[in-house]
Amino acid sequence: MGTVTKKQAEKAFAQIKNKYKGYWGEGLDEPKLVKDFNWSGTNAPYAIIWESGPYEWAIESSFTVQVEGVFAEPYTGWALGIFKD
Repeated sequence: MGTVTKKQAEKAFAQIKNKYKGYWGEGLDEPKLVKDFNWSGTNAPYAIIWESGPYEWAIESSFTVQVEGVFAEPYTGWALGIFKD
């Protein structure tokens, strides 16, 4: 089964940053890629965290991630988990 590789996580992160590239610089912090994310008792090999991003960006972005072998699932409106298919 394996886990999400750093390369896969970075590809997913690049897709999200590309989608929202116009947002930081307007007083918003950039999103961050976090390894071994644990929130509310659920673990993700990687997650994209962006608390100051647009409202519920993670929920609307789960289908933006198109990386072979992984899928994205929102934890909250500000955290998007990256998991192995």
